Amino acid sequence: MKVCLDMAKKIQDWIQTKKNKYQLQKDIQRLLIDYGGVNRFGSLVVCSRVPLSSAVPVKRSEQEQKARYLNLAFCHNKWVCPFCATYAARNFEQEVSAVVNWAYSNHYAVSMITLTVPHGAGDRIDVIVDRFNDALRRLKMSYFWHSLRQRFGIIGEIKSTECTHGKNGFHWHVHSLYIHDSGVTFSDELAAIREAWRSAIIKAGFRNSKGKALAAFNKRAVHVMDNAPTSAYLAKHGEGFWGVEKEMACGVTVKAPEDGNKTLWELVNGSPEEQRAFVNFVAAVKGRQRTHFSRGLKARAGIVEKTDEQIAEEQERMEQEEIIAALDLQQWNFVVKNELRADLLAAAGVSGYDGIRNLLQRGGFDYLARTVAEIQTFAQHEIQQQQEEQQQQIRIFLGSG
Repeated sequence: MKVCLDMAKKIQDWIQTKKNKYQLQKDIQRLLIDYGGVNRFGSLVVCSRVPLSSAVPVKRSEQEQKARYLNLAFCHNKWVCPFCATYAARNFEQEVSAVVNWAYSNHYAVSMITLTVPHGAGDRIDVIVDRFNDALRRLKMSYFWHSLRQRFGIIGEIKSTECTHGKNGFHWHVHSLYIHDSGVTFSDELAAIREAWRSAIIKAGFRNSKGKALAAFNKRAVHVMDNAPTSAYLAKHGEGFWGVEKEMACGVTVKAPEDGNKTLWELVNGSPEEQRAFVNFVAAVKGRQRTHFSRGLKARAGIVEKTDEQIAEEQERMEQEEIIAALDLQQWNFVVKNELRADLLAAAGVSGYDGIRNLLQRGGFDYLARTVAEIQTFAQHEIQQQQEEQQQQIRIFLGSG
């Protein structure tokens, strides 16, 4: 009985998560359409709505009682898409964990440095991003940093960007995870790193902090974590579960800020000012990377590169799944127009083919194909019928003449 109840709860949680994601995606897409649509924001506006072919197959796992769609176009936006950003974050978390485990097993040390900059409510996000990247470039090209790399024996770096929003505007910061020789610690260099960073951001155009602002900068602008642990290590030693791979991967999506700020997703249904801030953010990061591994680091850790499509497929794949139905374009348009994507997956997961058919009957659809081939055959049959009817009309017309 307990196993059945646990299974039922997992299914309900999965259904609710799907519904929440589809609702958030709809809200994001409607907001972006109001501010420029596809021309300005590209495929993010139509992600997981547009079929790549004339049919949308539905795969189901009897074992998990879940379902998913195939042949849909995805945006691969790793910043704010409820689906693509989540796929990318999960994969990135796994890759970071693999690199960290490889580093420790090969007697390297792993440390994380988090950098941020002074910011205010009136600061434009595109200006912040450009100046931040310029400052980071200046820091990495400085004699101080070159010397530090040599002394620490840094062999690789993983970088991820996180952004929240609050009363002081956008809080843009970057986490950098360094693989380096053991026996040295970044905390011993904290004061020097902070001063080098302060010099870099002033040269990049950020204001020169003084007085209380300088004290705040010294407190928040640079944070160092030596011997960064993974979640598995923390759990093993009873010290929590939020390891460095989760901190690196949480990005702009799933982490609830502790400073009163909001995640970018929370801005979507916020005040008009917050909604404009979200739109400006999406425009500012378009085409930019959210995460990055230094060249060759993945290969050294034995990580195989994957395409965005492979990552999405891997994250969605279920146990013993099989195609149980295929929606034609009319049926799919009905599902999308009426925001039934999550409802159809729920019906398919619990009741299979019959569940989908019953849902589609709301739209007056009596026929549901079980395969893509059936749709093609049915379409050919309809074309043939139409041609025969046209021929019959011609014969009637000629006969009447």
